[in-house]
Amino acid sequence: MKKYLIVLTLAIAGVFSASAISPFAEFQPIQAGNDWTAFNLQAGVTTAVHRVVNVGVGAGITERWNFENDPLIPIFARCEVWTPMGRYKFFGSMDIGYEINTGNTSCGAVMLSPMLGFKFGKYYAGVGYLGHYWTPKHAGTTGTFSMKVGMNF
Repeated sequence: MKKYLIVLTLAIAGVFSASAISPFAEFQPIQAGNDWTAFNLQAGVTTAVHRVVNVGVGAGITERWNFENDPLIPIFARCEVWTPMGRYKFFGSMDIGYEINTGNTSCGAVMLSPMLGFKFGKYYAGVGYLGHYWTPKHAGTTGTFSMKVGMNF
């Protein structure tokens, strides 16, 4: 197992050192059922692996607006694909990761978050889905449609 982790770490380091790294920061309001309103702040880095494909990693914090819950800490991998359309770019992205539950460490969530949107220079906005597959298995799933706004540095 250690050999696989070392090889994976070296491969990721090689990809990131081979091309320019592009940091990002984004905001995502979340309106799930039962008046559960929250926000998600995320940041990370991506790098180009092809002319129209970026991959990267990120982390963030998800918390209710009134800060009455313990926050979730999402850690994820991202893949982005875009098509140039004049000065705008249409893009799709997929975040896959795990959200650590700081209030109950025995229960977290596998996170899946696809998004479609437009890039306007260094800014972007999109709509997507935020799905949580709670662990352990009997904990169920939750999901909601979402929107994100962000900026590449």
